[in-house]
Amino acid sequence: MREFSFEKGVYYAKVKLEQASSLHIPGRDGVMLDGGMPVGESWHIDYPTDLNAQFILAETKDGWLRVGTKYRPLHFTQVNISKLTQGFEVALELRPWSGYSKPSPPKLLIEEFGSMDEAIEDYKSWMERVFKVKKKVENPDLLHWVFNTRLVLFVDMWAADGIILADYADVVHLIEDLEKLRAPEDTILFLAGWSWTWDARYPEYTPAERLGGTQGFREMVRVAKDAGYRIMPNMNALGLDYALPEFRRMWRHQLTDREGNKLGWPGTFPGAATHSFAYMRPCARAWRKHLVNKVVEFVTEYDLDAAYLDQTLVAIDDPRCNFENGMRRLVGEVRKRLPNVLIGGEGCHERIVGSVPFFQMHGAPWSNTALGLPYEKDSSIFTKLFGDYGIFCGHLSIPVPFPGRQVGLLAAGPFWDKWWAGDEGYRIAQQHYDLRGAIKTLRLNLKDFGLDEETRRVIRAIKS
Repeated sequence: MREFSFEKGVYYAKVKLEQASSLHIPGRDGVMLDGGMPVGESWHIDYPTDLNAQFILAETKDGWLRVGTKYRPLHFTQVNISKLTQGFEVALELRPWSGYSKPSPPKLLIEEFGSMDEAIEDYKSWMERVFKVKKKVENPDLLHWVFNTRLVLFVDMWAADGIILADYADVVHLIEDLEKLRAPEDTILFLAGWSWTWDARYPEYTPAERLGGTQGFREMVRVAKDAGYRIMPNMNALGLDYALPEFRRMWRHQLTDREGNKLGWPGTFPGAATHSFAYMRPCARAWRKHLVNKVVEFVTEYDLDAAYLDQTLVAIDDPRCNFENGMRRLVGEVRKRLPNVLIGGEGCHERIVGSVPFFQMHGAPWSNTALGLPYEKDSSIFTKLFGDYGIFCGHLSIPVPFPGRQVGLLAAGPFWDKWWAGDEGYRIAQQHYDLRGAIKTLRLNLKDFGLDEETRRVIRAIKS
């Protein structure tokens, strides 16, 4: 099939790639499927949150085929890849945003190139023009100091079940230890669970009394600045706690799917728990004003160098909100009022990387977006596609080299039986991010280990 068929609002296409020896997918941080995928097996990925651009690349004995679309209107595509006895079959189901009254039809593109790089560079030219993406060296949203950042440390603080893993004074001691080690300047200290228990009371951003209060937070920021390090507190681009009075005032702006079902973060998973909260429409002016004011007031009050908005890569088909436009507008309004603050986000796709060029990579199994199937292999396609536009680090859920707590884990649960827990998971995660050119990223357990020996070893290696 060389063109889409159309039925009940959905565009369908199937392409057999019987001569393809491998497929390279620009999603989940870059995945390759090849002959190691069992015949008859199916592999699924969704655009744009998971599949981050509108194509896959097929390697054949004669060159490369790029299969997909170049469709500017906001849309949501389900891609299913099946392994054939010879090659692969790719099935596409494309749904334009449900808010369009008469969307233009997409065109199925199957294009030949001499190399992977040629296919990617051609797509990048289109992506830059259509989505107004700037090269990172030309992007004023990437402050000069972040080009010097060589280390990101995640600090777990107040866990979802109430256990305190670190307070502001502990972070001060951490900074003192980092100074003794001469950890590189512009290291980012990312704080999780710094205001309330993890994922609670968004967007009420105030220092937690149980962690040291206003004075303790202010002292922590001062000590970090004096040492040349950057505090980056976790915040959320969509979250509104159901328990807050603002939810009763703004419930009409809660996101829905195309069928009208209200959406939010569920909060609980096997062996792990955060707090549930509502997803709010970034298109809603009242919600944007409320959230932006909360972020700006807090960052300004404590003279922070950086802030992080979780879930910026999310894209939902809500007929009352063009998610791409809404998220771009929300981030833009924050940045306009905080021009000298680095605004980071979660994940990346072609429609948001121009607005959030500093981000945590969001495609590995430990970030709950991939299964870690044994036949999935690494591909450089993600870095080749987005490396010129963004600076990226590991995800908050990155495995650690030691057993212990994190902000989103229950005190007892099956997490530590997972394959990515402990030394082996830590090694795999570090290789995953190193291969993709991410800033060196580690997560700490200050309560049980302080600045652990593995982190010390990594810091010494970075300096050498």
